[in-house]
Amino acid sequence: MDRNFPHPLIPVPKKTVTNTPASNLVIDGPVSVITNASGAQQPADYLTAELNALDVATTAAAEGTAIALELTSENYAPNADGVPGIEAETYRLTVTDTGVEIVSSSPAGLQHGATTLLQLLIADGATWQIPPVTIEDAPRYAWRGLSFDLARSFSPLVEIKEVVDVLVELKYNVLHLHLCDDQGWRLQIRSHPELTTVSGQTAVEGGRSGFLTQEEYRELVEYAADRHVLIVPEIDVPGHTHALLHALPLADVGRTAPDPYTGIDVGFSELRLDDPTALSVLTDILTEVAELTPGPWIHVGGDEPFVIPAERYVTSVAAVEKLVYDIGKKAIGWNEFVRGAQRTETVIQHWNPRTELAALTNAARRGHRVIMSPASHVYLDMQYTADHPYGQDWAGLIEVADSYEWEPSTNVPDLDADQIMGIEAAIWMEKIHTREAVLEMLLPRLAPIAEVAWSPQPQHPRKLDQVAERLAAQATRWERKGWPFHRSQQVQWPAQ
Repeated sequence: MDRNFPHPLIPVPKKTVTNTPASNLVIDGPVSVITNASGAQQPADYLTAELNALDVATTAAAEGTAIALELTSENYAPNADGVPGIEAETYRLTVTDTGVEIVSSSPAGLQHGATTLLQLLIADGATWQIPPVTIEDAPRYAWRGLSFDLARSFSPLVEIKEVVDVLVELKYNVLHLHLCDDQGWRLQIRSHPELTTVSGQTAVEGGRSGFLTQEEYRELVEYAADRHVLIVPEIDVPGHTHALLHALPLADVGRTAPDPYTGIDVGFSELRLDDPTALSVLTDILTEVAELTPGPWIHVGGDEPFVIPAERYVTSVAAVEKLVYDIGKKAIGWNEFVRGAQRTETVIQHWNPRTELAALTNAARRGHRVIMSPASHVYLDMQYTADHPYGQDWAGLIEVADSYEWEPSTNVPDLDADQIMGIEAAIWMEKIHTREAVLEMLLPRLAPIAEVAWSPQPQHPRKLDQVAERLAAQATRWERKGWPFHRSQQVQWPAQ
């Protein structure tokens, strides 16, 4: 995985061998995408659509250049975490001067092989060429995600689907949706319609209001699942709950609705889960969210409980954790959740390097798994530079190098690396309010983070020059897709 890797692939594969004779496959006519099983049809359709978008003619007939997708197993259901799993995402891609073969035990692996193939395509006048290689590839971590904040400023369904498409390009497999916070509520709950009729209409200052109907949420879940991306909903409690209390005034606020909140301060709200009415409301909410979500996880937040007394916070965490398991799901919580988590199945998502490090290490020793989301490397709402027009800087400026030059297994001192479940980047919307801004903050940094999550751990510390040339090679593809991205001065991009 050095700077001289010969192909413009991100993430870099596990093993690449140049085939002999070393003649490129030249595509100067129609391509037939051939499958050996019905389960391979989805990745075949994905590859066909992508080739057509490149003006590569495809045909269902077995003529012209053949790309064969071979599925080697009939058992490719998601694992207990709801993701395909490392073995299922493993694939082999072989390119000769006569054709292409992609082999995997699951449709997810075939799709990853297809995305790799698409990155290998070289434009050559009116034709395309593919170098003769055999790639054997598998992910380092089975969980590779993006936490996407809809609460501060809303993104409609069409834009969320586009984010899914970006994730697929880079071999991510989880989209974690932050659906509520102090500024707004973004998922229709039929048992409490006020959550969206009232707090679906609010947003951070300058942001977009709105919400997903249950039909739209189901459509998103299905769209993502077709692309082997798991949707994980987050209902953030007991803090970050002003929008809930604005819509449903409970004992916490004297049963008088507070004014909507449009600022960016945090840690001032609390849902009092020692109040039976509040616990009943939360039960209704989580039950509906669970019914809408086929995946096994509900994220229940738990971060920044600044105004909540320590003992009450611990009991609140225990109460919401029990509720999640009682309705048949498993819980994920942010750093602070470790203070009250009772069940070792509960996953802790590390984000803040200043809190709970020792507790996190001890929790991992007890059996808790950890998702790595260190803010100083993967919070993609942080500005690239001090003069960047979008985002904030409270976790520091995060340039492309900062998103790449870190190692998950050593990020938290003494943490058992075997307990790391995977990596999630995150983007928060306090200062990001348009589709263009979202994509520019995600790209290009989401690509080097994908390599940290997918590719084998390098023998030496990662340096930007190991990825910069391959990163620059993605620009043409992103531009073709209409995806805005930031032309960081740390990367030598092709001329516009």
